[in-house]
Amino acid sequence: MKARSRARPYIILGAAVILKAFAYQHFLPGWVGPGCLLTGWSLWWRGVSYFRGHHQWIVGWASATLSILLMLSWLPATIFHYSTTPVPVAWGVILLLSMYLALYDAIPLVFVRRLPFSVARVIGLGLIFWGFYVLRAWVITGFPWGEAAAAMVPWPVAVQAADILGTHGLSAVVVMITFLIGWPEGSIRQRLVLVAGLVFIFLGYGEARLHSPLLEAQGFIHVR
Repeated sequence: MKARSRARPYIILGAAVILKAFAYQHFLPGWVGPGCLLTGWSLWWRGVSYFRGHHQWIVGWASATLSILLMLSWLPATIFHYSTTPVPVAWGVILLLSMYLALYDAIPLVFVRRLPFSVARVIGLGLIFWGFYVLRAWVITGFPWGEAAAAMVPWPVAVQAADILGTHGLSAVVVMITFLIGWPEGSIRQRLVLVAGLVFIFLGYGEARLHSPLLEAQGFIHVR
């Protein structure tokens, strides 16, 4: 039983790594990709919650690195095909890139574990992720891979809020929802109420926007 309990967080994180990487595959039908992403992020939060102190940050960063590396596994062959870069060197470059991009998922863990569970903490988490996504996209590298909003595209109703929040804000909302589902702090009732409220606002706005006669009369393009 002790061996099982010790292995549990690693099993959860292993599933999270696979689902988060799999969510970005373009061959997936319908909302399978978004479903994989939401489940993967929820499991990732749950998995890292088993650890304490600096181990939590290290495990979170390592698992996020593996997920991004798996997601970008197509890239070394492409680099080799269009350049003279040897495949082992291309894999090394992608590994370093994955380790760098994973920092944007792992660093917020430092702030999360220092604050008691509250609505302000959830909002603060969303703002932290939004800030890091903006920093990555506009200041440091510009590499967009791994943002949650990108995997939500096959679910049109879920991405309508991007006209207000932008891509980074949409990603932050997804992170907030999955944090409430996966992070085992606070009462279950409180977390469910917050999740239901966010989902209602999020999808309600999407439905209203997709079926707005005002926007259709103005000639806006709708993706359904």
